[in-house]
This record gives sequence, structure tokens and C-alpha cells, in this order.
Amino acid sequence: MKPSNRTWSESSKMEQKRKVVLSLYEALSSGETDVVALLLVRTSSGGSMARPVRSS
Repeated sequence: MKPSNRTWSESSKMEQKRKVVLSLYEALSSGETDVVALLLVRTSSGGSMARPVRSS
């Protein structure tokens, strides 16, 4: 039983979120709106119901 297990999962979750934000920013700055929409859908649904989204 590790007492630091919870804090590790919390920090890894934050790291994941930071990576998503970074990739979102990169996609936005390069004008890839499809990628941004897909990432937004994936993160908002917890990654389980990721589906392609077409931007008009």
C-alpha cells in the first residue's frame, strides 16, 4: 500500500491536461481546427467517446 499513490495519480492527471492544452495551442496556432475540435470532444467526454468533428 503506497500512501503517495493518490498524489501521483493527481499529478499525472495534471500532466496529461497540460499536454492536451499544449497540443491544443499548437493546433490552434497552425490553423488545424479539425484537430482542435477532435481534441475538445475527446477531453470533454473523458476520451471514451472520441469521434471526428468537422468544423464548418
